[in-house]
Amino acid sequence: MQSDKEFEDEAVVTTNAFRKIHRALPMKINTELNREAKKYAEKIASMGSLQHDYDAVKHLDEGENLAMGCRQYGAPLTAKEAITNW
Repeated sequence: MQSDKEFEDEAVVTTNAFRKIHRALPMKINTELNREAKKYAEKIASMGSLQHDYDAVKHLDEGENLAMGCRQYGAPLTAKEAITNW
């Protein structure tokens, strides 16, 4: 299982690989946004369902990408798997 730091690093590398294909600028880590995203992810995980919260981000210059999946023996998705499956 990936640590939070490993997940974050892999997410940046994977996302930027896709962004490069589309000639978009590389993504950089925003610590405050990460903190809020983690709290929201924990909230969603505790509910046991996956749904977008459009009201929460519509007034911000932010987006929302969610991923959920099942793997053998309940292992969580890696950042690369989640991003590639979007």
